[in-house]
Amino acid sequence: MKSITKFLVCATLGLGGLTAQAHAASGDSTVSLGFAHLQLSGLNNFVKDLSLHNLDTFNNFVNKNYFNSPGEYDDAFVRGHDGKEKSPLGMNIKYRYEITDEIGVITSFAWARSMTNAQAFIDVKPSDPSREVKKPAASARTDIRANYWSLLSGPSWRFNEYLSVYSMAGVTVAKVTYDLKVNDNLNGGVGSFSESNSTKKTSIAWSVGAQFNFNESVTMDVTYESSGSGDWKTDGLFAGIGLKF
Repeated sequence: MKSITKFLVCATLGLGGLTAQAHAASGDSTVSLGFAHLQLSGLNNFVKDLSLHNLDTFNNFVNKNYFNSPGEYDDAFVRGHDGKEKSPLGMNIKYRYEITDEIGVITSFAWARSMTNAQAFIDVKPSDPSREVKKPAASARTDIRANYWSLLSGPSWRFNEYLSVYSMAGVTVAKVTYDLKVNDNLNGGVGSFSESNSTKKTSIAWSVGAQFNFNESVTMDVTYESSGSGDWKTDGLFAGIGLKF
């Protein structure tokens, strides 16, 4: 994420001294659509905790319904996996309006999402422990989703016909949701159950960015966005293409 800051500084120094007729003027608008890549600092902790909850819930269910010794499955084969942290990916859309030839306002909306899952299952008395288990005696699966939304706005300043910079402030919402399902196939689904829960955080956000005019119609847009603290701290990098009209 630090590379975007260096990029913006270099671009400003390199292009800031150029002078020419502006590609945008008072009353012009630019709409850009781009790719969003987020990092949620505590997502790995959320995934680990929910993976452990998936396994604990499964062990308690199995020990209660099938076996008497916790963690000991006689004549059975147990497999599964924990969830793996995945960075939220999504989209970003911006609208910019030129108040004067140099000063404007810009608004941004971003959405990003990641999904992973944790699984555990037990196959009673397997004839071949190495085979793929298509219908285990019991299984547990937790789907873990992380969602991110942001809405920001602020001023923009045009250096010259090639380069404009902007800064924005606003709010973000980060939310982690899980859905756990336990299937009891051995008893015809009698003991199956599910549970869901979510936690979210609303934070103040800020961003800085730049727009580069290739010509009178096409603009490249790059943004760094940050919000929150602790497990809810987010860092985002957005890049997109815009059209002026």
